[in-house]
Amino acid sequence: MTQQQQTSTAPTIPTPPRSNRIGMVALTASLVGAVLAIAVVGVRSVLPAALGVLVVALILAIVGLTRPGLSKATSVVALILSIVFGVAAPVLFVVGNFVADFSTTMSGGRSVGPEESNVGSIGQKFTDSTGVEVTVASVKCGLTEINDFGMVTKPRGQFCVANIEVFNGSTEKISLMSMFTGLVGDWKYPGQAIIGSGGAGMNELFVPPGFSHKASFAIDIPADRKLEYIQVDSTDLGKDPLLVRVS
Repeated sequence: MTQQQQTSTAPTIPTPPRSNRIGMVALTASLVGAVLAIAVVGVRSVLPAALGVLVVALILAIVGLTRPGLSKATSVVALILSIVFGVAAPVLFVVGNFVADFSTTMSGGRSVGPEESNVGSIGQKFTDSTGVEVTVASVKCGLTEINDFGMVTKPRGQFCVANIEVFNGSTEKISLMSMFTGLVGDWKYPGQAIIGSGGAGMNELFVPPGFSHKASFAIDIPADRKLEYIQVDSTDLGKDPLLVRVS
């Protein structure tokens, strides 16, 4: 037997891939972007930041995949996360808008700040620059139903009924249809005229010049809140709204 036959060849041990630092950075950026994308539902202003971080993560993931001899696992995960949440972020933005709009609709109002001009009290007469006089004579809250033109209407929360006296001293006919609104904190709740059964008739909601009229308006507010102001809309009553303090 020759020396060459007696010598055995040693097996080749493959070299494990080295750690991919770029892939780790990409993975970290993609995770941050994913968190920001989820936060878009509640804080929609973070959408640009979420997309920016995810784009950076995507670029780093691609670079990490092209580096020879380095581990590809972190880059692959970062690539998947950046693509998935890059697509999801705009969708979550739309969902956030829908949720906000739906919550506003269900609450019956929209967020506003009461304008502290011409603030008065119940029973006080307001006169605007055109000669229209308005008095909120009384307000009663906690009502669980109203009789509107022979039909019983129930509130989502509670009804506050405001009894209004109006004298039209202007030269134009005015409409009472959407003149009165309830304010609770930073929320605005529209008042609806009560037609018939002690309220106004439909034609009586339009007051000609020189005429007086009394009407009732129901304002649906949350059952656990107190009506703070009644705002008299400025559409027919000059430039600034009138605020009547209730509580």
